Amino acid sequence: MAYGGWNTAGNTIGAVVAAAVATVVGTRDETLDRTAARRLLLKTSPLPGSARSRSTSR
Repeated sequence: MAYGGWNTAGNTIGAVVAAAVATVVGTRDETLDRTAARRLLLKTSPLPGSARSRSTSR
């Protein structure tokens, strides 16, 4: 499966679709690493210039 987005919303949708497909296929084939899937799903990146990014960049 391939998906390309040209903006933040499109990139977000593409990332969610890819994670969902990987989870479904991994579950079906009994090869899913649940810890890795959870880490991918819960990983967050602070927005540039946000208080969180300023506090973690020092």
